[in-house]
Amino acid sequence: MSIKEKIESLLNKEKIKDAERLIRKIKKEKEYYYYYAEIMRMKGFITKAIFLFKKALNEINDRDIKLKIFIRIMSLLRTIGDINDLKKYIILTQRLKANSEEFLLEKAMCLRLFEKYNQANKIFKKLKKIYTKNKDYQGISYILWAQGGIYRTKGSINKSINSYKKAKKYALKAKDKTLYLYSNLGLAGSLRIAAKLKESYKTYYSCIKLSPNDDMFAKGYSYCGAANALRQMGFYKKAIKYYNKALKYYLKIKDNADIALVLWGLAECYKKYDINKALVYLKKAKKYLKDKKEIRGKILILFSESYIRYIKGDIKKAKNLFNRAMKLSKKHSMYIYLENFG
Repeated sequence: MSIKEKIESLLNKEKIKDAERLIRKIKKEKEYYYYYAEIMRMKGFITKAIFLFKKALNEINDRDIKLKIFIRIMSLLRTIGDINDLKKYIILTQRLKANSEEFLLEKAMCLRLFEKYNQANKIFKKLKKIYTKNKDYQGISYILWAQGGIYRTKGSINKSINSYKKAKKYALKAKDKTLYLYSNLGLAGSLRIAAKLKESYKTYYSCIKLSPNDDMFAKGYSYCGAANALRQMGFYKKAIKYYNKALKYYLKIKDNADIALVLWGLAECYKKYDINKALVYLKKAKKYLKDKKEIRGKILILFSESYIRYIKGDIKKAKNLFNRAMKLSKKHSMYIYLENFG
């Protein structure tokens, strides 16, 4: 077995540290940046992975590997919400006449991001038939996870919960630990919106334990989710502790959109103790969303600021912020304001 084959095998088994040690031996090879990017992607360093994948494109001529890199870049750009760059890479990928199941799946995920849910579901249904026929449990699990997100965004919370639960079952059949983890994270989020807060917290807490230490994004997401559930249950001091743990992970991987959401969460906790401190956190959160199209974060911040302005006696400003939040929420079919009932 060649060094490259060993690296591939280690990455498939999610043995990141072993792959990272071995990759040093192929520093002068064309595939070095490609494998290095894969390691960074698996560790949650999204912006660094994108940079390395783009660098790999300059080194590699093999069409199949190039296509794989394009799909990886699309996935990462989708994760951070960089829509302009994402559209560019969709076009570049289509120029390679991509029609693989992997590309179709990523295309559906992009349509999901663009809020073209009917188009996305058409592709999901087509792929689900293929995956079911081939007994591709990993593929089925991924689609169910993606559909769980669509149901959640559209406010069909029970459907979302059921979809995530099915995704977990298929992930277990596929023996895919990562898919199981992310299906569990999706489930925890939908349980929280459904006001099943104790169940949500327990699920998030299990995700903290399930998340590999190398996966910074999963660790940050798990701590942030657990903090959200604790906050909604009124355990503000413990929630602040968890938000700060999440913040450390997100700052390491430079995930600006999620940094903003953590800062918003801290503001929500501090508004119970110190309104002015809460306002400072909201201002910081806004800065991290400045160049992002993270609509959910913007809506949450608007709602929070409207409440704080109301408490401070600025009724006109509070009303204006609240109306802006409602308008944005309805425009994007996001029922975030209902979370306040949880």
